Amino acid sequence: MNEVMDGATSLPGVILFWLWWVFLTFLEAATRVKDTEDQTQPTQAMADAAIEDGTTHTGIARILRFDPAFDLDMFLCGARHAYETIVDAFAAGDMEKLEPLVSKEVLAVFAEDYVARTSRGESVDLTLISVESIDIVQMNVAETSMEVTLRFHAQIIWVERSAEGLIVSGNPAEIIDVAETWTFARPIPVPGKAWVLVATSG
Repeated sequence: MNEVMDGATSLPGVILFWLWWVFLTFLEAATRVKDTEDQTQPTQAMADAAIEDGTTHTGIARILRFDPAFDLDMFLCGARHAYETIVDAFAAGDMEKLEPLVSKEVLAVFAEDYVARTSRGESVDLTLISVESIDIVQMNVAETSMEVTLRFHAQIIWVERSAEGLIVSGNPAEIIDVAETWTFARPIPVPGKAWVLVATSG
């Protein structure tokens, strides 16, 4: 009888413990979801705006066939970082920093421009203020590579100076809006190599 009473007495405690465990489990899961949303928020808006048309959906589906790990949010975040790094390195003529981020053809064009600039004694001061938005222009899968073309909308301060230090173009006190179309590519089959810049246009 005492054993039955002890079991009955402990039952509410068991129920309370179980309810508390369920609450903690739910709280932990909700926290993980919130953290995930916070991490993706900066690029999620870009992704949502970019995939309104069916063409982009089709392009993503094609890329996923060859690269199941492809994630649009991560790609856009990486592309933004690449844009910032490449723009700064190009202005500074830092070919070492550019080499792993661009194709050999693009690197050769950048190097040629830098050599011509320095041979004339000219210099460029460039300050990237911000990348305002990124639009997806096209997503293609060819026989040997995957390509994604993006349109970057940015704000910069650009000043080009002559050998005498005189301003040839630009204004150090003026922020200008620029829009550039860049194409990133990755070979098929997908190796360990990251996406690289293969083409640019204004």
